[in-house]
Amino acid sequence: MNYPFNIFHFADTITAKINNHKLQVIVCDKDMIASPEFKAKNMTMKFPFLETPEGNLCESVAIAKYLAHGHATLNGSSPVERAQVDQWLYWSVTSYFPDQVKAMVAVFGFDKTFGFPAVTQADYNTSATAVKAHCKTLNGVVQGRNWLVGDNITLADIVIFTHVVPMAQTILDAGFRKAMPHFSAWFERVASHKDVVAVMGHVKPAAKPVKPNLAAPVEKKKEEKKAAAPKEEAPKKKEKVGLDALPESSMVLDDFKRMFVNHPDKKGGAVDEFLKMFDKDGWSIYFLHYDMYGDEGKVMYKTQNMLQGFLQRFDKFGKYSFARHCVMGTEEKQEIMGVWMWRGIGIPQECHDHPQFEYMQPRKMDILNNAEDLALLRAFWGAEDGDVINGLPVYQRYWHK
Repeated sequence: MNYPFNIFHFADTITAKINNHKLQVIVCDKDMIASPEFKAKNMTMKFPFLETPEGNLCESVAIAKYLAHGHATLNGSSPVERAQVDQWLYWSVTSYFPDQVKAMVAVFGFDKTFGFPAVTQADYNTSATAVKAHCKTLNGVVQGRNWLVGDNITLADIVIFTHVVPMAQTILDAGFRKAMPHFSAWFERVASHKDVVAVMGHVKPAAKPVKPNLAAPVEKKKEEKKAAAPKEEAPKKKEKVGLDALPESSMVLDDFKRMFVNHPDKKGGAVDEFLKMFDKDGWSIYFLHYDMYGDEGKVMYKTQNMLQGFLQRFDKFGKYSFARHCVMGTEEKQEIMGVWMWRGIGIPQECHDHPQFEYMQPRKMDILNNAEDLALLRAFWGAEDGDVINGLPVYQRYWHK
C-alpha cells in the first residue's frame, strides 16, 4: 500500500503498526501532486491518501478505520464499543480539532510558514480556552479507567491523542495537567504505548506554555488637526468595571477588618459582631481546600512556601476580600485549607485569573443557615496553635487582609 503522508496524521501509521500492516510512506512533492496520474488516483486531493489494491482512500479517520479492520479491539469489540469509538472519532474531527486550529497556528507560527491568517489575541484566547475545556471533558471520561472505550487501546485513543499532541507540547503546561490528573494519566499511557513510541518517538508535554505568535494590534490613525480647535469637553468619569461596578454594600470591609483584627475573642465575640455586619447580598463566604498532587504535602516547608506564594499573588485582591488560611496536618502529611470572604456572589474573575486557584477546591458556605458552616468559619478565623479542625491539627496560620 502506498501512503503519501502528512506530518499531523500519525494516527494511521500507529494503527497500521498495531495491526501489522506494512505501509510504504511517500512524501509528495509538487510535481507528483500536479501529475495527471496522481489526480486520477486522488480525486479529492485531500491528504493523507492511501492507495490499496481494492481502491483508494483519503481522510485520516477513514484510513485508520480501514487499517484497523480485522483487529480484535481497535474498532471496538462489541456493537456498543464500535459505536462509542465512532462517537469519539466524530467528536475529535468536528469539535476538538477545529477548536484548536487558531491556537496551533499561533504557537507554531503557521501564518509565516504556511500563509495562514495571523491570529489575534482574542481568537487565540478563545481557541486555547476551548482546547482546555475539551481536555476537561476527557478528564471526566477517563476517570477510573485506562482508555476512552473498553479495556484496550482503540482508534478513539489513537486519533484523539495525535490531535492533542500539538497542544500538549505547547499550551497544556504542567500547571494545567496537574489540575487534570485523569487526562494527564491517559495522555502518558497512550504516549508510552510501544507502537506509539515506535512511530512518534517519546512525546514530552510542555513544562511551561509557549508564547504564541499573534497579529500585531491595529493602531488607530491619529486624527488630522483641524483648523479650528475643538471645544474642550469636561473629562469623562472613568467607568467602573468588575467588582468596583457592584452596587454599594451595607458592610464596609475596612470597618469589619478593623473590628475583627482588634477583637480579643475571634472565635466568639468577633464572629458575633461580624454576623451583625455581614451583607449576604454583597459578599460570599467560601471554603477552599488545596488539591494535593503527587508528592505535594509531604515536606512541611514546601507546603508553607506553596501557601505563602498563593496568598502573595492575591495581594491586590485585599480590598475585596478577607481570609484565614492554614497549613494543617503533621510533618509527614499536610493539607492546605481556609475560609474566605470576598465581594460579590459566586467566584470573582480575580480568582480565575490567579494561576494557582484552579488547584483549589472551592465550596460555597451558608453561614446564616448552616450551623456547621458557621462553626467552620469560627474555627478557621479564630484558629490558634494546637487547634484541631476537620480532624487535622493546625500547624501554621496565615491572614489575608
